[in-house]
Amino acid sequence: MNVMRKHLLGLMALSALALFGCEKATTISVPMRPERIQHIVSLSPSTTEILSTCAINFEGRTKACNFPDMVLAKTVYGDLKPDFEKLTKDKIQLIVMDSDLYSAEDKTKLAATGAKLFEFKATTIGDLEKEMLTLGSLVGNETNIQVYVDRIRREKRVAEGDAPSPRPKAVLVLPGSGGTHMIAGTKSFQAEVMRVIGADPVGPDTAKFETLSPEFLFQANPDVIIVAGEAKSFLADTRFANLDAVKNLRIFGNNQDMWVRRGGRIDNLIEQAHKALMLVIKK
Repeated sequence: MNVMRKHLLGLMALSALALFGCEKATTISVPMRPERIQHIVSLSPSTTEILSTCAINFEGRTKACNFPDMVLAKTVYGDLKPDFEKLTKDKIQLIVMDSDLYSAEDKTKLAATGAKLFEFKATTIGDLEKEMLTLGSLVGNETNIQVYVDRIRREKRVAEGDAPSPRPKAVLVLPGSGGTHMIAGTKSFQAEVMRVIGADPVGPDTAKFETLSPEFLFQANPDVIIVAGEAKSFLADTRFANLDAVKNLRIFGNNQDMWVRRGGRIDNLIEQAHKALMLVIKK
């Protein structure tokens, strides 16, 4: 009886092994993790501000990148032109930059270094927010980017909820030496900020700063003059002394870099420029 039982148990074990051996091997597909981007360089002051504000670690900057102060300790990868050789040698993975600052030829050379290019091209606050969120997703830092975007949206809501009525016509002037000033175009990012703070921008029908014509300014006769920099630098130009905005002291200035750069201080610019606008229109 025991012999028979052992024989049956042996047959059962062999059958189990045979069945197991007939099973097809299961292949588990493990998705590839995206490349972790660790070596990042910013090639424009505005993007250096964005990376710094959002606490995105990066290795290098251009010589013109000067804010915040902590970036001055970072390696310089370019001045008027990028250091293509150094970017290649250091195996930079991602280059973040303001698209307007570089030619098509420069961009081709930058791509040849082996790095991915991330270009900021926004002419509206909404588009800038989208570009920043895309960058955050790319480098795995969505949370800090979202915090900054939320700050911009909060200041935007505050300013738009306290807009003057009627809205004043305003120009944004970038003062220059030797009496050559620039004026922001009505399709520019700066004009978008002017609308947010409660002003209707007046200027050339372009998306950039253009040379300011005194004749144009007198013809436009803006209610308010906003200076990207110190107001006294524009007031010193006696050619504009008879403008109504100058005579009525409806002129104010803000930090030039905050106006010129689509950077990491847009929330501060909206807050400060809106408050200044509301003060001068009461004069």
